[in-house]
Amino acid sequence: MDKEYQSIDSRQTGVWLIGRLIFLLILAALAVLVTAIVNSAFDTTFDYGILETLINVAVWFLVALQAVNTFVMPPLQRRLWKYRVCDDKIEIWYGVIRKTTMAAPVARIQQVSLVRPLIDRIFGLSRLTVTTAGSSLVILGLPKDVAQPMLETLNERVNVLAKQPEEVSDL
Repeated sequence: MDKEYQSIDSRQTGVWLIGRLIFLLILAALAVLVTAIVNSAFDTTFDYGILETLINVAVWFLVALQAVNTFVMPPLQRRLWKYRVCDDKIEIWYGVIRKTTMAAPVARIQQVSLVRPLIDRIFGLSRLTVTTAGSSLVILGLPKDVAQPMLETLNERVNVLAKQPEEVSDL
């Protein structure tokens, strides 16, 4: 199995972009609605100009943050998302702001599954989920022709380890 960290497929950027773009459009529609409500609610004889402006700025600031998350973050995330499948463990390494490393010993794996959500299928990608007693790891952005053999290899390795007799302690 692999000894070096592997990058996820570049099409994963598109998966993230589509999901975040949908959320951005919904958020922008809500921002237009909130802005219209705030502007009409404060249309009275009193001067609420500063409060009205603060609310509008806050709402559109959130939309701007989501726009950055939609268009800037996916390429960065993809470059910083790595995985490695070794004979004895599986590791993933990811994060732009907060770096995370997760590892699962092959001997502790309870289940390996291949998941293909709709957007992933559109882009020809799969997600490999590895479950242990205490956690689960998800390797995303895998082309189907890479994910299926990886699933089979891991299942074989887990089955071989499961059939080996437990070491008996002399305690």
